[in-house]
Amino acid sequence: MGGCVHDGWTFALARLATDLQRSQDWHEAATEACRALCALDGMRRVVMFRVMAGDGRPGSPGLVQHCVVDRHRPGLAALGPAMQDIAAPGRWLAGAASRLRRGQVVTGRAAAEGDGARAFLDHFAIVHFLVVPVMVAGRWWGHLCFDADDGRGAWSDAQVAGARAMAVLIGQAIGQAEEMAILGEATRVAMVQAAPDGIVTIDESGRVLEFNPAAERILGFSRAEAIGASLAEMIVPEGLRAAHRAGFARYLATGRSQMLGRPLETEARRADGSLLPVELTITEVRTGRHRLFTAYLTDISERLSVLSRLERLAFFDPVTELPNLSWLEERSHWQRPGGEEAGGGRAGPQGTVVVRLRRFGLLFSSVGPEIAGEILRITGRRLKEIAGEQGDVICLGTGEFALVPRGRCDLSAQAETVLAILGAPFVIDGSRFYVDASCGIVAPDEAPGGAPADVVTQVRDAQMAARSAAPHEVVRFGCALRQAYQARLALEADLREAIHRRSEEIHLAFQPIYDLRRRGLVGFEALARWSHPRRGAIPPVEFIPLAEAAGLAGPLGEWICERAIRESARWARYAGSHAVPYVSINLAPVRIGEPSLTESVAAALEAAGADPRHVRFEITESALMANPAEAAETLRRIRALGTSIMIDDFGTGYSNFSYLRQLPIDTLKIDRAFVMDIDGQPRARDVLRALIGLAHSLGLSVVAEGVETEPVLALLAEFRCDYAQGFLLGRPMSPEAARALVAAAPQP
Repeated sequence: MGGCVHDGWTFALARLATDLQRSQDWHEAATEACRALCALDGMRRVVMFRVMAGDGRPGSPGLVQHCVVDRHRPGLAALGPAMQDIAAPGRWLAGAASRLRRGQVVTGRAAAEGDGARAFLDHFAIVHFLVVPVMVAGRWWGHLCFDADDGRGAWSDAQVAGARAMAVLIGQAIGQAEEMAILGEATRVAMVQAAPDGIVTIDESGRVLEFNPAAERILGFSRAEAIGASLAEMIVPEGLRAAHRAGFARYLATGRSQMLGRPLETEARRADGSLLPVELTITEVRTGRHRLFTAYLTDISERLSVLSRLERLAFFDPVTELPNLSWLEERSHWQRPGGEEAGGGRAGPQGTVVVRLRRFGLLFSSVGPEIAGEILRITGRRLKEIAGEQGDVICLGTGEFALVPRGRCDLSAQAETVLAILGAPFVIDGSRFYVDASCGIVAPDEAPGGAPADVVTQVRDAQMAARSAAPHEVVRFGCALRQAYQARLALEADLREAIHRRSEEIHLAFQPIYDLRRRGLVGFEALARWSHPRRGAIPPVEFIPLAEAAGLAGPLGEWICERAIRESARWARYAGSHAVPYVSINLAPVRIGEPSLTESVAAALEAAGADPRHVRFEITESALMANPAEAAETLRRIRALGTSIMIDDFGTGYSNFSYLRQLPIDTLKIDRAFVMDIDGQPRARDVLRALIGLAHSLGLSVVAEGVETEPVLALLAEFRCDYAQGFLLGRPMSPEAARALVAAAPQP
């Protein structure tokens, strides 16, 4: 072989070195180098063997080799991956194993080998071989075998040197790969050991291969107990085992699964036999012909407990523990009077009696919250005795209750019974207390206009009647109250005209929002105000619900949005070198379904020249949950403009943290009901602290509204609440006053 052959070896070595620098895959680089050398004139085969003890398993006797790379001349048989015993006497390389182990080169011809080795060499047509050991960290890892035509001379020093260089390069790459694998495995083990979630890995047979310390803590099994055990028998509850086995078998057979990669809530069996609620996520890893499945377990018992308490707060009165109006609205799926529920339940609304404890605020101030609370609880128990099993008792708020019958009854007689029962003294700690009550009644056929009314409307109408009643009086919702509705319709017409004309009667006020850590101004909430030309100032609690009921919330909301964004653009000029405060705009529920909402917001931003980063939109929980999918998509489009999204009045609706993870939101605004009394109610403090902590765990900032006292402000700061607003920090102010505050107030 002449100089061109040497050039071929040089080229192969240069390519091998380059490939090893570019990639950590030594096998691919070695394969390409072997292919290049095999193309040289006179070269028949270039093979790389891996040497292991026995049959390849640690600790087994003997010595075997198996082929990991085989590049040969066309027409020659492939060596294949089969194990070849090289330790037995008479086998090829049996006598040379000690030399190779010491790092020495072996050369020879097939014709000179013994019968045992000759059979192997003849089968694979190996004629004239050069074997160079591949050493890794001083140990014999394997060897390269070069085979040439028999007619050529002995292997030259240059060829042997080239073969050695190739073996050195490959050995160094294998050593680095093994070090990286050891480091990666050590890192994986450390991560598994330190992971806060339980990690359980099983094979295709369902046997446990990995069980980390967190899994031991969560499930109560030791690692020794778990390894090798059946997952189904160990932690899957008995009632779920059949479904687990069937689903697992179906996935192995078809590859179809609705669970893989998706978090789901289920139960796991602990070592003591108890069931534990967990969030479970399953992943699959395929290693060659094997499939491993890893389950990540999170103990969600505390989370569910908090959510249960939040749901309790949302649907039940905390003092009387009676269901509230939200519960009634959620649970009562009425059709129409006289009809049946879809599930075959009770008939439609059968009228309502609302009971009002008069001057209860004065009583509360006189006797204190403990006795006042006990009076409410006793009232609730007395009303439940009257309603019996055929009715529900609803707490509408402090001092107001509703009796909602499940069938036809004499509402007037029931109301008189209520007044008589509540006329009896309330004996608490040896003292007697008396309350004055009044009742309002709505019968099924007494809705405004004679139209069928849903149960919530009946309760509200009866509530209106009760509030108009004198002490110990029963008032039936009727003509007088209908006149009040007529007055409301007149007010609605005036509101419609003002919105249509975009009259200055409707204007904006701005309530400041402050950073609790830095005590600096960060934003304003835009609040609509209505100055009626004849009636004067109409409070928002009167005209906002009126607008929503009359279908005016859309145009009113669009007007508010335009004005607020325009004012935000002005603040940028007044802020100077300070950070520009944001404006927070309430998004009416009806606007969520408007197809043109995003375009409307984008147009308002462009027209005002406002920075979208200084604009936030507030939406209530109830608006979100009316149509979650539609709401989520709408919010994503608005947020894509560069604005931020805030959940308003959090805690008064569904209080469901599971949907928050799926929505494009940035901030929670906690309703004033959770804030105002935290300095005097330990349970309220615990709930608020939990709300703030859960929000932060989801990466959300928190605004507390309704801050009116220094003790409440101090507690919010202690709970690490981010922002606050309320009368203590600043009342709603005119646009001019807000601009002056922006210009003067230092900001964080």
